Amino acid sequence: MNSLKINVFLNSMLFAQIYAFKRRKSKTSLLILKRYVEQKTDELENDIKGIKEKIDYAIISLKPGIKEEIEISVGTEILGTGVTHKIMIPLQEISYSELKEDLEKITGIKIDKLSKVPKRLANKIKGYLLLHDEDVLEKLV
Repeated sequence: MNSLKINVFLNSMLFAQIYAFKRRKSKTSLLILKRYVEQKTDELENDIKGIKEKIDYAIISLKPGIKEEIEISVGTEILGTGVTHKIMIPLQEISYSELKEDLEKITGIKIDKLSKVPKRLANKIKGYLLLHDEDVLEKLV
C-alpha cells in the first residue's frame, strides 16, 4: 500500500516537472526528465517480472476434514484478491491407506515443488494430474 502511494506521488511530481520543463524548454531539464522516465520504466518492468515469478508457482497441501483431499493451488492471492486455480485430489483416488505415512509427513506444510513431496505420493499426484490437468503438472516439476 505504501509503495502505491509513493508511486502516485512520484507520478504527480513527474507531471509537474514535465509541465515546468515545457514552459522553460531547457534541453538539460528534458534530458534529466527522459532519464527519469527510462529509470521508472525499468523499475516497472522489474516489478512486473517479480509479480510474474510469484504467480508462476504451485502449492501442495493436505486439506483435512471429513473428506480429506490434497489441494494443489496455482497462482497468487494477496489479501483475498488475485487469481488462483485450485485442484482437489480426493484421497480415495490415491489409496489413502497405502500412503498414510507420506501424508502425515506433509500435513500442515506448504510445498512448492513436487520433488519435495515423498516419492510414492509424488508419483500418485503426477498420475492424477496427467489424467486431469497437465498444465498444473508442468508448474510442479
